[in-house]
Amino acid sequence: MPTNTVKVPKSSFPQRARTTTSEGTIVTNSSSQELSTVTRIRDFLRMNPLVFMGSKVEGDPHNFIDNMWKILKVMHVIETEGFKLVAYQLKNVENILYEQWEESRDEEADAIIWHEFEENFLDHFFPQDLREANEEEFVNFKQGEMSVKEYGLKFAQLSCYAPEMVPNMRFKMRKFV
Repeated sequence: MPTNTVKVPKSSFPQRARTTTSEGTIVTNSSSQELSTVTRIRDFLRMNPLVFMGSKVEGDPHNFIDNMWKILKVMHVIETEGFKLVAYQLKNVENILYEQWEESRDEEADAIIWHEFEENFLDHFFPQDLREANEEEFVNFKQGEMSVKEYGLKFAQLSCYAPEMVPNMRFKMRKFV
């Protein structure tokens, strides 16, 4: 042992409770919640969630919400945390609108849950007249020159706009295709 080394008793340092993460990292309690949040965000981003820029023509709000729902369901974070992760994927004006909505809520309002976020999001970015137009496109959808496979895929894509009609329409599709 070198002559300049001083042995300091462990009791000289403050003790903190420690936690070991699934990756084997030791974390103090004060930062374990921060790590959990960072881990959730990292896991969410690894699932390649869509980015929503509704101002772009290809910005499909219904598809965006469906994609987010699937990811959040797999992560088991739907009700209370999910909307925060999804909000992370809102860009440009859409993010500003989300922040304004969040700030405009009553201070005494209950915590935001997924259903409330989804409803507000769709009301704003997928207005009723557009929903009705998509539903009408679904109702009037014809096979035309499409193969049965192409027709089935397009039918499934459009059916999300009229979920209450799908059981009857699937029967009709099978019968007339």
